[in-house]
Amino acid sequence: MTWNKKGNALIVMALTEVDSTGKSYYGETNLYLVLTNGDSFLLPLAKPGPVYHVDWNPNSSEFCVVYGYMPAKATLYNIKGEALFDFGTGPRNEVHYNPRGDIICICGFGNLRGNVEFWSPTSNKQKRELIRVAHFNAEDTTLFRWAPDGRHFASATTAPRLRVNNGYKLWDSSGHVIFEHKTPAEQEMWEVAWRPVPISAFPETAAIAGQAQNAVAGGPKGGAQKPQPAAYVPPHLRGQTNRPQFKLHDDEEPASNVKDQQDNQDANLSKAALKNRKKREAAKKSQEKPPSAAQLSAAAAASSTGSKALDMVNSDAENQKKIKNILKKLEQINALKQKMSAGEKLESNQLEKIQKEQELLQELEDLQLD
Repeated sequence: MTWNKKGNALIVMALTEVDSTGKSYYGETNLYLVLTNGDSFLLPLAKPGPVYHVDWNPNSSEFCVVYGYMPAKATLYNIKGEALFDFGTGPRNEVHYNPRGDIICICGFGNLRGNVEFWSPTSNKQKRELIRVAHFNAEDTTLFRWAPDGRHFASATTAPRLRVNNGYKLWDSSGHVIFEHKTPAEQEMWEVAWRPVPISAFPETAAIAGQAQNAVAGGPKGGAQKPQPAAYVPPHLRGQTNRPQFKLHDDEEPASNVKDQQDNQDANLSKAALKNRKKREAAKKSQEKPPSAAQLSAAAAASSTGSKALDMVNSDAENQKKIKNILKKLEQINALKQKMSAGEKLESNQLEKIQKEQELLQELEDLQLD
């Protein structure tokens, strides 16, 4: 149970031992909002899965929930249980409002890599909209604490969650480390806390330095963000321009403001422009359907005979299916020849396959000339 600061609203997390959908071994999680006037609501969660964390805004008028199977979704709700803003999905399992209530930290700690996102409201008073003003990583973090001024925070690696590399770091709200303490190897650190100070002791300052100039919908990346490594490509597909393409995080969703921008862009396009874009997307998909040269290369890589024959392969779409079948047969022949050289006795039909090797090579050459 989590009360807001005014004490007029309560969030209740209800756990059941059995998931009625059968998707989770750990049971089912539901959230209820209970008000002191007697009203209560079952919060509508837009993605199935567990609830990881809930935090109230210090003004007691809204709260944020992180929930759903990974990549987890984060949603902002008002005190009536209505969804105000969708932060999309990502590797996160915690949410923390700063003491001023003007920055929301959505992060992924513990068994996640330490992804940290700072979101702050825009100046638009008519619509509750937020923008991502900082994005960085705080690796091996097990504990997060906002400073009383709402502009700095501490992250720590503590025991017993992690017994190595214990220590803490002090950061500013743009993601820069301003101090780091490492606990000696023979010691363990269990807790980090700020001395309580009233928020009124600190002057009003901008949420994040340079926010007005740098913040854009979808999020500028500031601070200690590391460059993303390139996707791994198997050796036999390297250098191929038409290798199969796929998106690693195809189940991730953008935030509400990014979706709105995309919808506005679509609305501003003329009918002809939308039609042309759909044609380009359809043409791109159709190019991915036929077998590519990279796929044929993978089929021939295991065969010395196939690797010689691959030089004769052309990109004619009509012949690709025939060429693929021939390469498959040549690969089988090569495997039979290896068995025969190892002293294994072959059946008569297997010997007949080996005798057809030259015939298959000639057929492959004819296809290349067509």
